[in-house]
Amino acid sequence: MTTAVFLKNIVSPRFYAMGQTGLSIEGPESIFYNPAGINPIKGNSFLFSYQTLLENSYKSDFSYASMTENFNYGFAVTYNSYGNFEKLDYLGNYEGAFSPYDMAMIYGLSYKSGKNNYGINLKIINTNLIYEKGYSAALDLGLINNGRYSLLIKNLGLPIKLNDKSLPLPFEMDTGIKYNLKLLRNYIEAKFPSDDNPYLAAGSEFPILWENSALFLRAGFNFKNRKNLGSMGAFTTGFGLYLNSFRIDYSYNPYGDLGESNKISLSYLFGSRKEKFMERTSDFELNKNFVKNKIFAVIPFSTRDMESDYGNIFCENLETKLKENGYKYIDELDYLLKRNNTDISDKAAIMKLCKDFKADYCIYGEIVKRVDIFFTVYIMDTFKEKEILKIKTRIKNDYEFKKASEFIVENIEKNY
Repeated sequence: MTTAVFLKNIVSPRFYAMGQTGLSIEGPESIFYNPAGINPIKGNSFLFSYQTLLENSYKSDFSYASMTENFNYGFAVTYNSYGNFEKLDYLGNYEGAFSPYDMAMIYGLSYKSGKNNYGINLKIINTNLIYEKGYSAALDLGLINNGRYSLLIKNLGLPIKLNDKSLPLPFEMDTGIKYNLKLLRNYIEAKFPSDDNPYLAAGSEFPILWENSALFLRAGFNFKNRKNLGSMGAFTTGFGLYLNSFRIDYSYNPYGDLGESNKISLSYLFGSRKEKFMERTSDFELNKNFVKNKIFAVIPFSTRDMESDYGNIFCENLETKLKENGYKYIDELDYLLKRNNTDISDKAAIMKLCKDFKADYCIYGEIVKRVDIFFTVYIMDTFKEKEILKIKTRIKNDYEFKKASEFIVENIEKNY
């Protein structure tokens, strides 16, 4: 038997909508789940969430996150109310009302080294059951490797003493993997709670992107809920609407015969970074011979400190934007690269393939993830084997790949 069971619940509707998965997600809500993912995205972030629970109980949460050059940090408060109850004397006479609750204050820190993100949370926990009160402290330890593999140890702390009994916290170990199918992001996680049997959870989210905004459609399946609530109680769904610096996340969670729960959170991202985050280098000679009857070959970009799939996703975004602007390109080049076992980091091999398929111009480059995501783009005249255009740009996160591809094609337009 454990206490402070509210610590087992994941705060963000984003995670709930995906079956309570999302260990490898980096964002302002991660302070409530995996501290290795604490990332305010811009420079600072506020998050407020509200969840209706069963009967008249509810849960509300607040967090603030920020970043420095070397690490990200955050502070959060989570409050769980069990509703209002009437207090009666031994004769049944009304003597007032009371509201038991649980609360935790969280201080989190994340640090990036190479391909790994490390994180730690310190939690100060208060359980107030009116007639019994208890306090404790606990740690969460998190790891994200290459944006894909994740590990979490949570609620590692001291027992809470209630009514002369010491009850342990709900200690748990979780591990997960993220994999992408083009833009569809998928999460599979295994959870090992100390007070229950191990179980699996899976979830997905799909973004629909447009200028400065995005709509995320989400769904998940939690095998623990299937055991306790039946098949319909295991499914979750929801969405996220991102409008510039504002985010709204919602999840719908059925609990079988017990009812349902709706969760919503509001986030605001802000910071002191330069408003102009798209930059172009000009210390090189530009070639003015771009013409629209020429054929481009877009090579999937190599990546550092992020999954290789992102190189393919950006390649597809860039090809789409070239097509919209009337340029020709070799379709399904990623398939040809794989068939020919071409190393996308080998410039000579890339040039040879572009020549073999009679491309006039070859676009390739590298994507590097730091606090922002940086692009270095090279455009080569295939037959002259000469670099004629070089572009550098950066974006805040991978949701802005479309904006980066637009910027690159705009620079091509300026120089033909």
